[in-house]
Amino acid sequence: MASSNIGRLGAGRTTLTCISSHPRRFLGTLALETDNDLVELETPIFITSETTIAAGELADGGLAVQVTSSSIVVVAEGQQLQHIPLQQTFPARSASIVDPYIAICTQNGRLLLYELTNHPHVHLKVFYGILG
Repeated sequence: MASSNIGRLGAGRTTLTCISSHPRRFLGTLALETDNDLVELETPIFITSETTIAAGELADGGLAVQVTSSSIVVVAEGQQLQHIPLQQTFPARSASIVDPYIAICTQNGRLLLYELTNHPHVHLKVFYGILG
């Protein structure tokens, strides 16, 4: 069984890890708390039932972001701040997180660009969408 660390998320306390038994088969995502020991979160704030395509940080490390094939999750201080469902007919196939942007390419070639904004509150908004 192989595992790969996707990224350190949530102020250095939570790590998202993908577990697979075969190099081409995905089994799941684990959210681990890393205070003193590696402990799986009892109440996951990230999506653990889907493939994690990208994980990273925004707001200079203040926010953790997870992109799955069907959604974006934004987490801060152990709480889920935002959940953005993506179009189910064309799931995300790749993503890149570069503060303050998240770029997502869907299976039909559409490019979605989200931008972090803090007016009136901290959240992601659609910045740009291009049809492929």
